[in-house]
Amino acid sequence: MHSRLRPSAFLLAAALTGGVGLAVPEAAAAKVPLILPEGEPAGPWRAALPLGGHMALDLDLPRAAGAPWVELERTADPARWRLRVRDEAGVLHEVEMPVPVEARAREEVVALAASLLHPVGGGLGFWTTPSAPEAVPPPPPAPVPRVVSAVPMPAEPAPGPPVVESPAPAVPPAESPLPAEAPAVVVSEAPPAPAPPAARPPMPAAGPAPSPPGEVTPAPRVVVWSRLAGSADLGLGFDGPAVGGGVQAGLALLPPLRLGIGFVAEGRQVFEVAGLPEERRPAQRDTDIFGVLLWSPAWRVAPLLAARGGWTVRRAYVRERGAQGVWTWQEVVDDAGDALAPLPFAGLEAGLSVPLGASLNLEPFGQAQALLVRSVDSAIFAPGVEGGFPRFSAHVGLAVRLEPGT
Repeated sequence: MHSRLRPSAFLLAAALTGGVGLAVPEAAAAKVPLILPEGEPAGPWRAALPLGGHMALDLDLPRAAGAPWVELERTADPARWRLRVRDEAGVLHEVEMPVPVEARAREEVVALAASLLHPVGGGLGFWTTPSAPEAVPPPPPAPVPRVVSAVPMPAEPAPGPPVVESPAPAVPPAESPLPAEAPAVVVSEAPPAPAPPAARPPMPAAGPAPSPPGEVTPAPRVVVWSRLAGSADLGLGFDGPAVGGGVQAGLALLPPLRLGIGFVAEGRQVFEVAGLPEERRPAQRDTDIFGVLLWSPAWRVAPLLAARGGWTVRRAYVRERGAQGVWTWQEVVDDAGDALAPLPFAGLEAGLSVPLGASLNLEPFGQAQALLVRSVDSAIFAPGVEGGFPRFSAHVGLAVRLEPGT
């Protein structure tokens, strides 16, 4: 039988641990094994072990059959762990909590585990009273025997249901009739065969105990994440900034790392070229397709770092004056009539991640990006004019990241 804590009692239960530890003499100190999740380092936990009080927790002690133990295990949610405590009475307690990544959080976990190892009767209203350990149900009661008084029987007995009577001592014919009150004769139905007692599992030998029967280790889940972002190119080397936006999506296979792909499109930017009048200045428009590796831990306000790399499809434009004297943008193509080839780039992003809900985060960020090859020469727009499109750009933006199920 499991008992579960109410969520509101988590911190209150940890606060009671100090009182429980003072109520038991130091002479009664007991060693209780503390089992950490696989891969969790034991070093950061040793500083919190003295908070176990009289129920001293030991990271090196194996779990023994019939003895109390404390275990921390991962759940299907990467941001939450489950605390499992088998107390002195054999009752199993379970409670889920955020992953303890700070020293104070680990101390609260140790204090809570100590309070569950020696719970106060009734729970003081902070948690439900633990149920008694499971016991083998008693066998069904035997049928109650029926008592029938022996009386002189008539020559012709009245018809009725057949009754199996135990044999009575025969009365010699020479003796007198039965006395007024004869001894009672016990008549009962044949009792059913006793039910076999419930089979108990064999007690394991001393040493590390296996996981409780029926417990299934949850398989790691693959979490899909998506990100919608709006950004502004600050316009380094251009007449001014340009706004843009894009989307990213991928898988969180190993939180806090996330792998995905992305797409960003920006507005047209006019290029500053010395010696050209404003109406003759060229312009460009970038569309980025890239892969992204994003890191952000599950903290209340967490840092965010991302690296991206891919190709920029850069389209170049010049203004031409039409027959009506109106200047219009015309895309530049090569001799074969094709647009400019994609250019490889790499970029870095840094920002903050602020949770708005169970699976929604708001992320302001800044980004720097550089072309890995030389950009287009502006001489194709105005022969004899030196210069080229900038290879570096800076961006600021705001994104919303959605991770259902986290």
